[in-house]
Amino acid sequence: THALVENPVRHWPTLADFPTRSLALGMTLTAIAALIGPTTLTRIDDGNRPITPSSALSSPTSNQTTAMTPAQAKGDFPRFDGSRRCLEESLESAVETDCVFGDPDGSTTIGLIGDSHAFHWLPALHQAGLDHHWRIIVHAKAGCPAIPARRFTGVEGATDRSSIRIYVECEIWRRDLLATLPDEGPFDAIVVSNSYNVLSSLVNDVGTAPSTEESSAIWSIQSRTLYQRLLTITPVVIRLADTPWPAGPVPECLSANPTAPERCAIDLSTSARRDASMIAIERGVAPSRVVFADLTDSICPTDPCPVADDRGIIKYHDGHHLAQTYSFSLADDIAAVVLSALDGRTTR
Repeated sequence: THALVENPVRHWPTLADFPTRSLALGMTLTAIAALIGPTTLTRIDDGNRPITPSSALSSPTSNQTTAMTPAQAKGDFPRFDGSRRCLEESLESAVETDCVFGDPDGSTTIGLIGDSHAFHWLPALHQAGLDHHWRIIVHAKAGCPAIPARRFTGVEGATDRSSIRIYVECEIWRRDLLATLPDEGPFDAIVVSNSYNVLSSLVNDVGTAPSTEESSAIWSIQSRTLYQRLLTITPVVIRLADTPWPAGPVPECLSANPTAPERCAIDLSTSARRDASMIAIERGVAPSRVVFADLTDSICPTDPCPVADDRGIIKYHDGHHLAQTYSFSLADDIAAVVLSALDGRTTR
C-alpha cells in the first residue's frame, strides 16, 4: 500500500502539519482500501477549518465508492511544500527560480516545464524524485505552453471578443524561462507537457487567428525550435501527452450524483487523446532524442473511465486538472517513463 495509500495520504494539503490526524487518516484510508467501506475522510483545509466526515458517495449498482468528498477533491490542487507558487498566473510574467522538489540533493536532475497541464504532474514527479533520488525543477505558467508559439488568452468562456488578447505575459515568461534553464542544469531530462486546446488559440504573424493549416505550420516550426533549444541543455526531452478531459467539473458532477458516480465517468472516445493531431505534428519534426509518452492508460484503464480510482480517490479537482492526491499515486507510472527515457529504451 506504500504507493497506493500511504504516499497519497501523507501529501494531502496541510495534513503533514497534524501528525495525529495524519495517523488517523492513514488508518482510515487503509481500511477503506481493503473494505471499500462507507466512511469518507477528514482533512483540514488551508484555513484550518475541519471538514466534517460524511457518507461516501456510492452506487448500489456499480459498487463505485469515493473515499473523498467532492468538496475535498475541489480543493485538492497541487500546493504541497509551497508548490502552488510555482504555477505562475496569467497576469504574471516573472520566472520563479526556487522551485526545486523531489530530492534536492539528488544526482539526477529532471525538469518539468509547460502550462497547468504540466504542473498537475508535479506531485507525481516529486514523489518519483523522492523514491529515485531525482532533483525536480519545475517551471509552469497557466495557459502558457513551453513551445514558443504566440497565442491568444481569454478565449475560453468568452462571450465576445473584448476579453480576447494576445498573451504577452506568456511570451515574456517563456523567453525568460529559456534564458534561465541553462543556469539550473545540467539536466538529465526535461519533461514538456501542455493542454491540447492551445492549438486552437494560436496567433499568426499579423496578429490574427490563423487557419487550421497555418496553425499546424506554426506548431510544427515552433515545436522543432523548442526541442532543438532544449537538447542543447539536456540529453533527452520527454513529451508527455495531455490527460483525458471529463465532460465537466468532476466535483460538481459527483455532488449532483451522490448515489451514482458512474454518471460522471469519462467517455474515452471523445475525451481522451484530444491532442493527437498536435502530437502527430511534433512527431513529424522532433529530433530523435525527444521521447513521446502517454499515460492515458494509467489514468483510465477502462472505458468509460471512472472519475475515482479503485481506492476511491477522486482523479480531478476540476474539469481537466489532476487532483494532487491522485497525481501523487501516479509516481510509479511517471517514474517508469523517465527511467525508460534515461536508459534509452523508449523509441519514438
